[in-house]
Amino acid sequence: TITVTTTDNTAPTFTSGPNQNITLDVDPGTCEAAVIGLSVTANDGCGSVTITNDSPFANGPDEDASGLYPPGDYVITFTATDDCGNSDFYVVNLTVLQPDPPTFTGLPATNIIIVECGDPFPDFNISAFDGNGNDISNDIFSDITILVGDCALGEALETYDFLYSVNDACGQNASANFTVEVVDTQAPVWDDPSLSLVIDAECGDDVNAILAANLPTATDACGTATVNLVLATSGITCGGGNASSGNYTYEAIDNCGNANPDLFTITVNLNDTQAPVLSGVPNNITIGCGDPYPNETDLFANLAAFDACDGDLTGLLTILPPGLIVGCV
Repeated sequence: TITVTTTDNTAPTFTSGPNQNITLDVDPGTCEAAVIGLSVTANDGCGSVTITNDSPFANGPDEDASGLYPPGDYVITFTATDDCGNSDFYVVNLTVLQPDPPTFTGLPATNIIIVECGDPFPDFNISAFDGNGNDISNDIFSDITILVGDCALGEALETYDFLYSVNDACGQNASANFTVEVVDTQAPVWDDPSLSLVIDAECGDDVNAILAANLPTATDACGTATVNLVLATSGITCGGGNASSGNYTYEAIDNCGNANPDLFTITVNLNDTQAPVLSGVPNNITIGCGDPYPNETDLFANLAAFDACDGDLTGLLTILPPGLIVGCV
């Protein structure tokens, strides 16, 4: 009797496999790379071959280690084993790159933007992209805080604090913030650019009423302009038929203390064109021929004179003597 013993000490041979050094980016919008084609084949001269892999992210533990891999470095070992327990190994070094943190575009060049009140408010078109250039603008969280200040204390009229934040698919965060300050540094503008007004009035007119009716006006881009009298001619009077003039100077200032450097002047000319007015003039008197002439003191006891400019002129009255009449009428 002859006994023939056949032995198998030869391991299987890998006949195909992927590149043994692979570097991948994560897929757009995800924090993992969908690795496909990560599989091997092997043959054995004596029988069947069983192939396994040790990847924790493989779709299965067999010859195909394809699957979804998060960022990291992986050493994936394929083991081909025949029926006799002979094994060979195929090693793949897989790197899934961690993307850079997200970034913003459209941010202003400085963190503080000054806007003059009345000017257009800036428009910001903020976008965000992950480290691989994928647009993730829809994931932006934004917030605006508005603070109203007192410009009379040197504060901005309004302060807008903008905050933007975004996370990529890997949970990496990017944030940005900037401030827009709305200020008022512009003085009011006179509505009448001539900066002067001359008013002719009659002596005796109410100067204060004239000024109130002709008060100059100014416009401010941010609010209300206040017009104040800063200089006035004192004791404006006229008399003796002579005109008298008074100058009244005004400034325009806004709520923030911005004053127009140009002053507005109103000149009021009081003219004396009206004659004095007599009162207490006696009526005509008829006396008989030979009757005594009336007593002038009693006759003109109530006679008075008043002028709008010179006031009471009674003391300056002169009573002319009557003309001589010969005979009786």
